[in-house]
Amino acid sequence: MTDKREDHQLSDSLGDQLLKAAEEFSATKDGDKSIDAQRRGAQQALVYVIEALRNSGYTPRHLKPLWELASALSDLQTGFQPAMLTKVTRSDASRRPNTRTARYVSASHLVDILMGKGKNIEAACREVARLFEKHNIPFPGKDETTGWKAVRGFIYNARYNKPSNSTVILMDYWDDYLKTLSPDEAEDVLRADLSLGCS
Repeated sequence: MTDKREDHQLSDSLGDQLLKAAEEFSATKDGDKSIDAQRRGAQQALVYVIEALRNSGYTPRHLKPLWELASALSDLQTGFQPAMLTKVTRSDASRRPNTRTARYVSASHLVDILMGKGKNIEAACREVARLFEKHNIPFPGKDETTGWKAVRGFIYNARYNKPSNSTVILMDYWDDYLKTLSPDEAEDVLRADLSLGCS
């Protein structure tokens, strides 16, 4: 394993590389909407993570699942359908992609932050709804329900109406993570997450 100074340098390097990969991924999505372009950005970011973990002392045995995933993404690029990424047909399949759920959960927490700073529920939801429009995020719920009411509806359903497993997991993740940040830092992180939009 590396010493603390090397760990710090590794962390900085990994952060720089991931930020670069994220920026390239976002730029690629803006300029090229193809799935191939999006997949290349995700694959490159995954390779950076694997390399950083390898340099910090993790063995090929530890990293095998990540390499398998990177290889599967590469297979898709060449036209081969890897078993790992084959779609599963289920009668109870989610009605929306998980990336949308992730953005909706971020929005829910951002509303909480804004309310903690003095905004009422409508004003906070309206501000978040404007971010949805800016970053081309589809509104949750029924097609005829848009704007701030759609944001408020998701928040209510996520907390009181038997949310999906993925929603619960994401809500718990953000709950734990945001507790380590100041309100201003938390707001910046959540706004940045929403800026990723939906693939």
